[in-house]
Amino acid sequence: MPINVKLLKEICETAGAPGHEQRVREIVLREVKKLADKVSIDNMGSVTAFKKGKKDKKVMIAAHMDEIGFIVTHIDDNGFLRFIPLGGFDPKTLTAQRVIIHGKKDVIGVMGSKPIHMMSPAERDKVVPIHDYFIDLGMNKKEVEKIVSVGDPITRERELIEMGNCVNCKSIDNRVSVFILIETLRELKACPYDVYAVFTVQEEVGIRGASASAMQIRPDFGFGLDTTIAFDVPGAAKHEMITKLGDGAAIKIMDSSTICDYRMVKYMKQTAEKHKVKYQTEILPAGGTDTAGIQRMTPGGAISGAVSIPTRHIHQVIEMADKDDIRASIDLLKHCIQDLDKYDWSFKYTNYELKNELRICLCQMKKIYYLSSCSTCARIIDELGLKNKKFEFQDIKTEKITAAQLAEMKKMAGSYEALFSRVALKYRALGLDKMTLKEDDYKKYILEEYTFLKRPVIIINDKIFVGNSKNNVAAAKAEL
Repeated sequence: MPINVKLLKEICETAGAPGHEQRVREIVLREVKKLADKVSIDNMGSVTAFKKGKKDKKVMIAAHMDEIGFIVTHIDDNGFLRFIPLGGFDPKTLTAQRVIIHGKKDVIGVMGSKPIHMMSPAERDKVVPIHDYFIDLGMNKKEVEKIVSVGDPITRERELIEMGNCVNCKSIDNRVSVFILIETLRELKACPYDVYAVFTVQEEVGIRGASASAMQIRPDFGFGLDTTIAFDVPGAAKHEMITKLGDGAAIKIMDSSTICDYRMVKYMKQTAEKHKVKYQTEILPAGGTDTAGIQRMTPGGAISGAVSIPTRHIHQVIEMADKDDIRASIDLLKHCIQDLDKYDWSFKYTNYELKNELRICLCQMKKIYYLSSCSTCARIIDELGLKNKKFEFQDIKTEKITAAQLAEMKKMAGSYEALFSRVALKYRALGLDKMTLKEDDYKKYILEEYTFLKRPVIIINDKIFVGNSKNNVAAAKAEL
């Protein structure tokens, strides 16, 4: 499905420096008013579009509306403006740029600095520091002061164009995410949990809007939406690229402000694979996103991850993103929201070695008795890779356990009790140390359906019963 480039163009080209997002906010309000059950604006100016879910949990998605910009600090006697940045800038990207000063009316200015002809050899070898730049409006001081005041915001001037399968503009960071969140709301079907789609303010100066919104919403789950570096350009080593244009939506693993919840990372990967959404993973060594505010600024924290949009030439006026990656980001976010209640969010493992130990035990067994109608059975068999171990499977719903099979498995009982006791001694933290070698206690342990992987499992001799159905328990009792 193609993306709405016309809407993306409008959002990207609209001015909205940190703390001055009002023009972008008006577009957001126009677009989401028919897509949400309720729309609100908080005291900082962030917009929240709320969609009611079926269950009593909350998921917050944040996309910041602001773009890096500047603010006027001084008007000199000749009408030139001095300024400081709002957000992070690489000074070399300012040379020869047009900007817009948002005073009593919008006025165009140009970034100026000392001409190269006037620089010393030493100066030519250095990047011009940001404090040496000024803005020339082509007016004298008296004319300038009729329009511009100290404190007026400044944004960069550049229109969106299409280049191949890409879009190129200033402020792809992070207007592409504003667009993605709007389009996700447009395509969302029934939501399992309450959805809070938050279009935040002041991310570029410290994740301020998202933090305030998270404290108000108190989400259980969170998704950040932001651009990330695509350094897939000449001279870049493979390990430096972070992401690549055209390789799909990026699932964040970590950045300098967030280590995404490993459960969320795994869930997002599984969701992408389930719905055939192209994706890549992202580890960003420097820079942070609204994900940090969502994750940390709520009591007890939120299970959080992020969809990142690969972007070349970031924090410049020529930012570039692939239209297929944008489409994939919409699809990934949409499915992640809609499938949230279908995943087991418990902390299933505290020690991967335990999982491997249990695999060893299972691999020694000859036969697995399972209940075909039990979805838990299918999940465990799949998760542990049991089908790849060439087990013999028997459905206890349709087949009976013979006396010969019962006798054969009873011969194996001692060795498996010993194996499980070894696991017990090693992993007391998981409660396995409560099991003993005594036959009666072992049977009691089995019949109480001790859960590893946070799912019901009954192990008898050389058989494993997975699932907690009455038929399964009855079969286990009969086996004993």
